[in-house]
Amino acid sequence: MSKRLAMELETVERLLVRPSRASLCHVSHDARVYQVVFDVRTLVRGAAHVICEDERAVRVIYADSHH
Repeated sequence: MSKRLAMELETVERLLVRPSRASLCHVSHDARVYQVVFDVRTLVRGAAHVICEDERAVRVIYADSHH
């Protein structure tokens, strides 16, 4: 793992350790890809076709594009 990737991973881990609505779920062995799950509130159209607020978990994958 490069020094830059190690620093980025440390920054992400430090950020997500604070109370927030996101958590680090997975990091690849080379720290080039990591997955963060964000807890979000959104609007959805329910079964009765009524729009209501709902809580969802959204997975986001961050990948290093530098080679």
